Formats: sequence, structure tokens, C-alpha cells
Amino acid sequence: MKARQFFEKNINRCFEMKSKKKSLKTIPPTLRNKKRYVVFELIAEREISEFALKNSLSRLFFDLFGQYGFSHSNYSFVLFNSKTRRAIIKCRRSWKEKTKTALLFLEKIDSIACIPRIITVSGSAKKAKKFVLEDK
Repeated sequence: MKARQFFEKNINRCFEMKSKKKSLKTIPPTLRNKKRYVVFELIAEREISEFALKNSLSRLFFDLFGQYGFSHSNYSFVLFNSKTRRAIIKCRRSWKEKTKTALLFLEKIDSIACIPRIITVSGSAKKAKKFVLEDK
């Protein structure tokens, strides 16, 4: 009888422990990587699809900086407005100038000649989206 009570008590403890989930501690803001949002406009002869632009930019960054540089820059394609032909790229703060330089090497997207024109660099996504969504 004592063994049964001991068993039931320990089973209940096990279920209580499983129900309490431990969450990971968040990284404090001082240790997080600062990011920048580069807003640019494409001057092109024809329409450019978002998919083609994403692939061309990823390939360009990978070719210029290699695998290490590509991953270290925390490059990310955020938004593309096909009406205004403006886009946002997210990168690390320390890679802001390299990102702007890499954009200038963009000459063709799916055999469509284009010229990127950097509009601004912002620290917040909300402000960068204002530049992309507004009409010319």
C-alpha cells in the first residue's frame, strides 16, 4: 500500500513538472545586433518581379562577400513595391556601407537592365516602409 501511494505521488510530480515550461531568457537590447533598413529604387525598362529581385540580390551578395560575409551581414529582403519599384533590405549596422556598395553592382535582373538608386537608410522598419509605400 505504501508503495502505491509513493508511486502516485511521484507520478503527479512528473506531470506537474511537464506542465511548467521554462522559457529562454531574452537577449538584452545592449547585446542585440543593431540593424539598418536600406531603401532603394530601381530604374528599369520593364516590370521586375519580386521573386527575380530577391534571387538577384541574394546571388549578388553571395558573389561579392562569400558565404561568411553573406551570413555575417544578416542580409534580409524585407519589402518590394512593384508600383513605385522601391524595396527595403535589412542588414547589420556595421554592414550598412557594404550593403549600399553591393547595390551599386546590381546591373541586370533576369536580363532586364536596371539602375538602383539608394533613397535612404533608416533604423526602423516603420519609417523605411513609409518611403516605399508613398507615391513618387
